[in-house]
Amino acid sequence: MRQLGLYIVKSSTLSEGERLHMIKQAGFDYVCASKISQLADRGPDSFLACAEREGLPVDNVHLTGSGTNKIWWPGSAGEEIIERYKKEMDIAVAAGVNLGVVHVTWGHKDITFSELGIERFKQLIDHAEKVGFTIAVENSVSIQHYVHVLESFETPHVCFCFDTGHWNEFCRDTDIYNRFNSLMRVTHINDNDGVRDMHIIPFDGCTDFAKLAPALKCMDRLTFEVSGVLRKPNNMPSAEMRASFAHLSRPSEEFVKIYDDEYTAYEDVSYEQYLERLMTAARKLRDMVDQA
Repeated sequence: MRQLGLYIVKSSTLSEGERLHMIKQAGFDYVCASKISQLADRGPDSFLACAEREGLPVDNVHLTGSGTNKIWWPGSAGEEIIERYKKEMDIAVAAGVNLGVVHVTWGHKDITFSELGIERFKQLIDHAEKVGFTIAVENSVSIQHYVHVLESFETPHVCFCFDTGHWNEFCRDTDIYNRFNSLMRVTHINDNDGVRDMHIIPFDGCTDFAKLAPALKCMDRLTFEVSGVLRKPNNMPSAEMRASFAHLSRPSEEFVKIYDDEYTAYEDVSYEQYLERLMTAARKLRDMVDQA
């Protein structure tokens, strides 16, 4: 049976240990580290120690994505990002985690493609091969950049991380999930309204998971990357904001609240209730994949 795992869902009131215990109780099989600092801390109350006590293996880590646009620019700043990635890989390997997700660009800004960027990724991949690490290239905003990286290197130390929400928002007219299916090793399963990168629970948005299910059959692990309680600035009049959520598959009143200055999702849901809702969606998707 395909295992179900997730990046630890945020909470402003619960410790990582408490959250990991609730994740285990909800029925998840494994977890992932959302940031490298979770693997650097080896204390008795650290993410690693708590996950081990709960019997939750750590599948992968999301390496720091900010600043990665600089990889494609001339100058020392891009080299510094590569060195940061190398150091984070070293930390992960020392913690026993040999798989990490990388962004090749960050944010919505248009970034000019350059061969310099590919040369720098070659440095990164050489280091991954040296230390026994595998880089999972995530589909983000710029299709051109991550496609070039994935197609430039034939090595078992490079694979594909498929983010369903990014696909739904940025490129749902493409079939990148088929194009790189043989390389797919990590999933970031989440949903949105087709406009915002919301990272809400699957089937609460408008992502066509029935269309994606056949491609996900290659995965023996389905990993969910969701935001938990969401608070975002309301950058338009409330009436327009309310209308803009028309593409959500569930009535937005079930979990979205709109205020003059912000909108929220799952505001009135406890952490335990959130995990229950997520697990229900995860099992539904697993069944769809099994039957595809």
